Amino acid sequence: KLWSLYLNDAEKRDKERVEHWKGSTDGILIFTGLFAATVASFVIYTLPMLVPDTGNQTVLLL
Repeated sequence: KLWSLYLNDAEKRDKERVEHWKGSTDGILIFTGLFAATVASFVIYTLPMLVPDTGNQTVLLL
């Protein structure tokens, strides 16, 4: 009987904990998606600026 009381209480607490984790992960996933979109747009915008200027390199070598 004692064991069944413990199992019922443990199951109740476990369900509460899982529900809390589900709520937390939703926020984390939304933040991660927004962050990834921001970084991707920044990379797309700055990628053309990463090409080296070959004229300056030639002048520096001379």
